[in-house]
This record gives sequence, structure tokens and C-alpha cells, in this order.
Amino acid sequence: MTFKEWCFRKFGITRITEGKVVNYKLLPIATHPFLSNYHQLLVASYGAIPLNNQGRFIGYILPQATCHAVAHYLRLPSYGMKLNEEEYNFQAPVLVKVTDTQKADIFSRFKSYRPIEEFDPLSKEYCIRLDSQVLDALYHDYYLEQTPKKSIKQLKSELDTFKLMQQRIISNKLSGYLDKAHILSLDYSNSKQVNCAIYEASSAYGMSLKIFAEYHKEALSNQQYMTLMHATEILASYDKNNYLQQGLKSDSNFVDYISCRLPGDRSKHDGSLKLISELPNQQLISHLITENAHDLLHGRKYVSLGKNKIFTMRRFLPDSSMRSETNEIILQTGGMINHSSMVRLIKVGMLKNGTQAPQGMRPDYFNYFKVETNLGAGCHDAEWRYKSCTGTYITQLQPTINHNGTIIHSPVSPIQNPDEYQHQMEHTLTELIQTERELRFYRQPQSGPNGEGASPPHSAEAHEWLRLNAKIDELNGRPVLGCVDFLSINVDGDEIPMRVHNQKGYMQEGGSCPIFSIKQLVTSITGKELCSLHSQFLQTHNGTQHLNIIEQQITTLDNQIKQITKKQVQHYLDSINAYILVLQNPDFLSQNKNLPSFYLAADFVESVKDFPDLHRTCVKATSRLFEQFTVIMAHGVRNTKQSSFVYDRCYDAYMGLPTEFRNTAQDLLNEMRDLSEHNSRLYQILDSDNYTQEEHNFWSQALKSSKVRVSPAIIHDLKTIRTFCNNKLQLAEQNNFGEDYKTSIKEFYKKVIPIRLSDLSHQDQAQQMKDVAQTEFSHRHSTLRLLADIITMIGTLFGMGIARVLTGHSFFWSTAATTREAEFTRMVQPGTPSDTFLSPILVTG
Repeated sequence: MTFKEWCFRKFGITRITEGKVVNYKLLPIATHPFLSNYHQLLVASYGAIPLNNQGRFIGYILPQATCHAVAHYLRLPSYGMKLNEEEYNFQAPVLVKVTDTQKADIFSRFKSYRPIEEFDPLSKEYCIRLDSQVLDALYHDYYLEQTPKKSIKQLKSELDTFKLMQQRIISNKLSGYLDKAHILSLDYSNSKQVNCAIYEASSAYGMSLKIFAEYHKEALSNQQYMTLMHATEILASYDKNNYLQQGLKSDSNFVDYISCRLPGDRSKHDGSLKLISELPNQQLISHLITENAHDLLHGRKYVSLGKNKIFTMRRFLPDSSMRSETNEIILQTGGMINHSSMVRLIKVGMLKNGTQAPQGMRPDYFNYFKVETNLGAGCHDAEWRYKSCTGTYITQLQPTINHNGTIIHSPVSPIQNPDEYQHQMEHTLTELIQTERELRFYRQPQSGPNGEGASPPHSAEAHEWLRLNAKIDELNGRPVLGCVDFLSINVDGDEIPMRVHNQKGYMQEGGSCPIFSIKQLVTSITGKELCSLHSQFLQTHNGTQHLNIIEQQITTLDNQIKQITKKQVQHYLDSINAYILVLQNPDFLSQNKNLPSFYLAADFVESVKDFPDLHRTCVKATSRLFEQFTVIMAHGVRNTKQSSFVYDRCYDAYMGLPTEFRNTAQDLLNEMRDLSEHNSRLYQILDSDNYTQEEHNFWSQALKSSKVRVSPAIIHDLKTIRTFCNNKLQLAEQNNFGEDYKTSIKEFYKKVIPIRLSDLSHQDQAQQMKDVAQTEFSHRHSTLRLLADIITMIGTLFGMGIARVLTGHSFFWSTAATTREAEFTRMVQPGTPSDTFLSPILVTG
């Protein structure tokens, strides 16, 4: 729920705007004995505010008009006292429009904020005026009731945004600019102590808008947020390299360069200023003005900003396909040298039937509009009773031609003669831009309402200002009474539907035009209500306080991310522990079930990487899990099926991890894969559960110590050796050959396996096996027959005697078949249960 929606549901507030900043003056009657009787009257009847200086009472602060009236009534000059020019301005009050049914409730709930119903001259409606502090209370209660759920990705995005703003304020030294903007937002004069230039004001106001939008993002609708972002782009936008882009700040830099830095001292003896034509570098100035107008309309890459920085001006006029890069141009104007206002030039795509072209449809022609935002000298429709004016004033530009130096309106039709229409509209726009630039060099003949200086009557400067001002009146076109809808194009090329209309605003009373004109410009973009909320924000935050908000948000977001990450880490650790408990269950291998999944938030790894201690904890837990798999694989499995099951579950667990943690578990998975391959070979030899732990360990170690790749052929040979020796041991057991005999068989068994796994040639392996047999059995009474059997077995391993078996010949030196020969023949004949023990080499040899 947005802040606006909440205010309506909670209190029936339909609109929140701000009233006028009240200018206060000091009435210095503190110590004069003849005026002591008036103190109570001033406080009770006029709301006078006592002012102390270092603990000493010096007088009362009163609204400027009241102060002057009281001073005149009391005849202060006769007492040797006079008013000084020091300003004491306060934050503008808040005006709320409330439904009739809840109006009484507002007065009751917010009585501490001095509610008063009064006429709002801007909306022409009665509203309830409240002290500005009510906004803090409303925001406080609003956020207490909100429970937004944000992902770590969202929080990190916000954190990066605040860090970037902090970096830009510090690197571009914007804190001082924000101080100036804060002072002028309270309608203080732009005195020498403040001295805020437009480029400073645009930077500061744009940054303050962005901080406000990010700080209150969850209280804004998406449209409100996008509108605020668009306003910041118009004021001062930057690319990814922190280079300034086209906007009010870049335009004000240009205006300052041509009107202040290039001309130098322009004073003449009669008090007037030199004309552009009288300046030594008048050709350069005129050329720059003409070139700038062309670049604004047609676009240009690599426009210099000074200090080896460049930016791109986007094309405003349509090309042959009726496409362009922007639909609005922002200009710093003012109509004179010592005042500042803003102008936006806007174009709207139209169809031949006179209706606006829908988004995405090619227009047949464009209408062009001038949107002037001005609350000071030269403003429109001033109402002095309420000190208000039409601060946003829209006119529709008309096609013009230049006839002997005179601007003449043309009746050319955009439908019947579109090319000529476009040509003449370009003439209007060019002349308008250049004339606005030239007016910035001169003072009007009479003083402005806020002390703007005047040119001497009948001077060349006064005549030139009058000529240019009349030219502007011709170029401005005709007033627009309704709203204008258009598509604004942001720096990323996205189209944003926008609406602008004439809007009332309070006139500035001090020399605060740099901020007040920008404020009205923002009002024309965002609307009065949203701009008012930000204006209250700027009035209560100087440069340091803006930075403090950023720092507080960075700390808050850091803590939120860490707390969420801690919870996610705990969930992850719980999942790991639950997984390990399943692995440690004695029935794990017999149950043959799939394991549970991990708890992993989508942004878990990205967040945990920012906290090294938590990341190490997760890495250790992950390693512990895979170490448990390794233990089971190395010591728990008893056959190939179990080994495959464990590895598959380990691989599933590995694939369930995010990429970051897979990298940490890669070595352990590789170890598991090696163990799985090892077990596959091992349990092909130990092909049943009929083996002792001692034999298991022996074969496991033998395979690990192998100097060659254990191929299927070698595995089959090893199975043959095992089967042969086990059969001999079984025969010895049946015939009571004694322990010494069995020991000799076992020793032979243990010694020939490493030989078969060595990298010796087959011939050398066979010879070593015969030597081992000779050593182990030469002292036995059955030496000849046992050695004959062993030699025959060795022959089957290396293909030396298999052919004789397959053709029916005897393996043995004697032609008489023996029991041992029959026994061994059964082992190798096809069709018998044990024929797979033989190496494929033997079968094909």
C-alpha cells in the first residue's frame, strides 16, 4: 500500500500539498521600556515568536507584512529603532484535503499540529492547514504498519543505489550544493553568502529528489517512482562512468559559459551593459548560440563539457522516418540576466485526422509546445492578493517565417504540406532557442518584484531587451488551456507517458529563483502533490542531513541483509545436518531411498559471499557432508550396487548445490568418483558378500597400489586367481591338508596379485608367479601336481594354454586326466558358471 493510499484509508486524506513559505522579519522591541506593554499582545494576537541570541532576548519574529504593519503602528523610528533586512523563514505548512465525513476527526487527531481550515488559492478549494511536522508523524505511523518482504537481491540493489549516491555526493562535492538548495527552498534570498548557480541548484535538486525517491520507495507507486526518476534525469543525469548527460545542468553550464565567462566585464559608463555586438568575442558567442540551437534540434555526439569531458545531445526533430531520440528539450531561461526560469520544448506525434498518434504508431506530423516554469519576474497571471501565479504556463508553437527581419506566423498546413510545415517549425524552434539565449545577456528596463536589477531607461541595453522580449512574444505561439499528453524518452530509450498542464504556484519573494523555478519545473513533471512531499523533505534536510540519511540506510540495509543471510545460513546448516543424519542411519544403504533436498534461497550464495565468516561456515558444512559420503563409500558399501547408489546420491547432492558451493565440493566429488570407480573394480572381483574384511582390505589396497590401469581384462584375471586360490583352500579344508598348506596358498595368493598389477611384461609376470609358486610349494609333498596346476593357471592368464583346453588337450605334462585337471577344465569351459572369470584376451587368443 502506498503512502497516498494509506492516508486516504486511514484518515480520508485525498490530497497533501504544501502552503506558502512565510517570510518573517525581526521586530526589535526587546529592551525598550515604552514598548513593554505590547509584548503579550504580539504573542497572543499576532503569533509572534520570541527570538534569543546567546540567551539574551532581542525581539519578536513576525510575518514580514505583519512586522512592517506593527512597526509602522508603533512608530519604531521615533524610538531610534528600525527593521533590518535579516530573514527568518520557516518550513511551509502542510495543506490536506479531507473527505467531509472525516474532517472533524482530523481536527481531533492532529490538534497538536494547529489545524486551521483555510482557502487554498492554488487549488481554489478549502483545505486544512497543519504544521509541517505532521508529515513526519504520518510517515512514522505509515511505516509502522508496513511489513514489506524484500529479497536479498532487492535489498542489495537498494544498497548499491545508496552507495552510488553517497559516492557521487562526495566525489562531486554536492554536499555544499545541497546546503544551498536547502536554504533557497525556504525562500531565502540568493545572497552573496549563498550564491547558488543554476548548475549547482540542478545538481542538488536532482540528487535530493533521487534520495527522497529511494528513501521512500516502498511508499510510492511505480508510476510515482518512475516520474521522480524522470525528473532527476531532466535536472542532472549521469552515465555509468559518472559523466554528466544532457539536461538542465549541462544547459546551465553552457548558458553560464556564454553569458558570464566569455563576455567578461560588460559595464559601460552610463551604467548599462554592452550588447553582444559590442563584445570583442561577439562572433564566437553568436556562433556558439547558433551551433547550440542546431545541436539541440538535430543531435550531436561528442559535445564538450570542458575538463576533457564530453556528452551526447539527442536528436529532437524527427528524421525521414518520423523517429527521434527525445521528445523534449530543457532550457535554462529567465528572460533577463539576473533571473532564472526553465523552458521545456515538447513535441507530440499526430495523425492526419488531427488525433494524437498512439504509442508505437508512426506519426504523420508533430505539434510543438513550450512549457515555461517561472515563479518570479515575468511570471504569468500574478495574483498579488495570494502571491500566486501560473507557474507552469503552456503555449503551442506555430510555424513562422522571417520576412525582412520580422517574425511572421505562417498558415502552412502540416497535412497538405508536411515538409514545409516541418521546415517552418524548425525555424520557430531555432529562433526561440536563440532569442532565449540572447535575453540572458540583458536586464529589463524596470526592476523586478524580487529586486532584479534594471537597465537604464532608453539605453541600448533596454532597447535590445524590449526588442528580444517582443520577439519571444511572437514566437511563443498561442496559450493552451487543457493538458498535453506526450511520450517522454529516458536516457535508456524507454518511452514514458507524461502529462503536463498549466499549474498555479506561489511566487518567490526572495531571490530564490534557482530553486523555486526548478521546484516548479519538477511540479510540472511529477504533479503538485508529489513535488510538495519532496519540497518538505528538502526544507528539513541540508547537505549533511542528506548524507546522514544515506549512511543510515546503508547501515539498515547492511543489517537487514545480514539478518536474512544468517537465517538462510541456519536453514542451510539444518538441511546439511538432516542430510548427514540420514547418511549415518545404519539402514541407509539397505533402504535405497532418495535423500532430501537442500533449503536454498534463490539469492543465497550471492548474499553469503558478502559475509566471509558465514561463507566459511557454509563451506565447512558442505565439506563435512561430502566427507560423510566419502566415509560411507570407503568403509560402508559391500557391493557394486551399494557403491553406485552412494555415488548417485552424492552426485545428486552435488548438483543440488549452487555453483559457488559446487566449486568448494569439487575435489571431494572427484574423490568420490575415484572411490566409486575403485569400488566398481573391487566388487567385480569380490562379486558376492562372501569375503572377509581382511580380504576386502587386501584387495582394496592392492588395487590402489596398482601401477597400471586396471582394465576389464586384468579384473577378469584377478578374479581367476582369486577363484583358483579359494578353490584350493576349500579343497585343502575338505581333505585336511593342514594349516601350513593353507598358509602357503594364502601367501602365494598375496604375492601374485601385486605381480599381476605391476607394469612388468606378461612374460616377466608369469616368470615371477612361477618363482613365487616354486618358493611357496617346493617343500610340499604335492609339489609336482600343485605346481602343474599353478603353471596351467598362469598360462590361462596370459593365453599360453587356453587353446589346448578349448581343443580338448590336457594342460598337464601327463596325458592322464587328473582330478585337478577336471576341476580346472570346468572353470574355463564355455557354459559353466565360472567362464566369465577368464580374460577376453584368453577367449580370443
